[in-house]
Amino acid sequence: MARFDCKVPFKPGETWRRQNFFSPEMKPIGENPSVISVSAPDLPAVVESAATKTEAEAGWGGKTPVVEVYLRLATPASSNSVAIATIEAAVDGALLSCGEVADACDSGSSG
Repeated sequence: MARFDCKVPFKPGETWRRQNFFSPEMKPIGENPSVISVSAPDLPAVVESAATKTEAEAGWGGKTPVVEVYLRLATPASSNSVAIATIEAAVDGALLSCGEVADACDSGSSG
C-alpha cells in the first residue's frame, strides 16, 4: 500500500464532495483503499470520510478505474477551499485528480 495526498476542492455552500483520482500510467488499483487523515484548516469540520475503488466515465466513452474520495463537512463551506485527504491505496505509481487531465475521467460530484 502506498500513501497519497489527494486535494479535494470545495466551493461555497457545498457540504460534501466526491473527487476521483486515477493512475496516469493506467496501473491497476487494488481493493480497499482507505482514508488515513484529512487536513482542512479553512473548512468546517470533516464529519465523514471514505475512499472507494470504483470506475468513472472517461471522455473517450470508456471507463477508467479510480479511487473515489468522499468527504462530508459539518456545515457548508463558506469560501473556495481545499481539503487534503491522505489515503492509503494499492497503486504502483502516482494518482492524479481526474480534473487535472482532459478527458481522463469524470472528476466527481458535490453538493
